Amino acid sequence: MRFLLRVWFLSLLVISVSLAQQFYKSKGLSLFNQGNYNAAIDSLLHWADIHTGESGIAYYYVGECYYNSGLEAATSSQAIDFFKKGITYFDKAVRQADLLSLYPEKKTEAVYKKAWSYYRLAEMEKDPLPSLMLSNRTFTELSVSLSDTIGVYALHMAGETRLRIANWKRIQMLLSANVGAVSYTHLTLPTN
Repeated sequence: MRFLLRVWFLSLLVISVSLAQQFYKSKGLSLFNQGNYNAAIDSLLHWADIHTGESGIAYYYVGECYYNSGLEAATSSQAIDFFKKGITYFDKAVRQADLLSLYPEKKTEAVYKKAWSYYRLAEMEKDPLPSLMLSNRTFTELSVSLSDTIGVYALHMAGETRLRIANWKRIQMLLSANVGAVSYTHLTLPTN
């Protein structure tokens, strides 16, 4: 009986490794590595449709494509759109079973990149507070649950987002208390 369990377990392991190797040889990942994000997205989504048992890893890389496209966007409205799409696909990736069973490190990275996407959104939005708070919550959850390098980076970013939240609130408080008091047009520089 123990022998049969070992054989069954080893066969599952071999199948899992061969599935992982298939994805890492895929056209979508190759396009991603070349920086051809639009074509990579199409190819990765096609991969996810065909290989439903490995859709999580494909969705993770679709999220990466959108995140990287957001960083390279020509306008802030395009960047906001890309970051929001990235968040959607990072969320979708985390909900897939293969990400936990075949690619557990990518599950953590998907949550980490989701937090970064919220952070990047906050940099572009007129009211950054909602995105900063989501970023802070996600970074904090990661920093508490991980003791590796990503956990340390997440702890740092949790602190950074907390500082930005406090600074934003402070500025809003000062502006609301001093409506019209701050005017940059009347400032003059001292002359020698």
